Amino acid sequence: MKNSSLIKIFCIMIMLFSAISPTIAQDEKKPEAKKEKLPFDDVGLGVSMSSSEQYGAHLIYAIDYTLHVGLKLGVYYDTGNDKDIQASTMVAFTPFAKYFLAANRSFKPFIMGAFSFKSQTVSKQSFSSTEIETYQKTTTSLSASVGAEWFPISSFGIFGGVKGLELLFDPTELRIGTYETFLGVEWFIDFGVR
Repeated sequence: MKNSSLIKIFCIMIMLFSAISPTIAQDEKKPEAKKEKLPFDDVGLGVSMSSSEQYGAHLIYAIDYTLHVGLKLGVYYDTGNDKDIQASTMVAFTPFAKYFLAANRSFKPFIMGAFSFKSQTVSKQSFSSTEIETYQKTTTSLSASVGAEWFPISSFGIFGGVKGLELLFDPTELRIGTYETFLGVEWFIDFGVR
């Protein structure tokens, strides 16, 4: 074998070991993790989408087996295929907390509360002229959701749920019902800092 082939095989073995070892080390450090199959004191990254206009990534911290807190950044862009709306851009900044209820080892129902700040910029063509005017709309809200998350391994979760309650502040409006669904994945990383 050539040296370059050996180096490639060695690099592949190191990458495989690096990918597998955090999960093994995580379960060795926390013997309860095998029983619970949930992240504990770990930082995670996730992506999610919803039936409304929010799509985005989030950063999450598993405080313990039952409580996770995080921050979601959602972005939405519409090219404006209506006659009067030329384009629309929305950015959402949403801190949230997710509380897991008792269930079996890897499938956990949860209750999630969130505070959302949305800023939307809309470019609109005036009816009286061909000029395009731009305005900005900002909304804030509190919401409560229910859902479930499946952890096939303790460092990876697939979740989904439905928003059941939302209190808008700008203007004041209370929404009750199952009008927004969401789906996403989370990957937790054990940095070994305890």
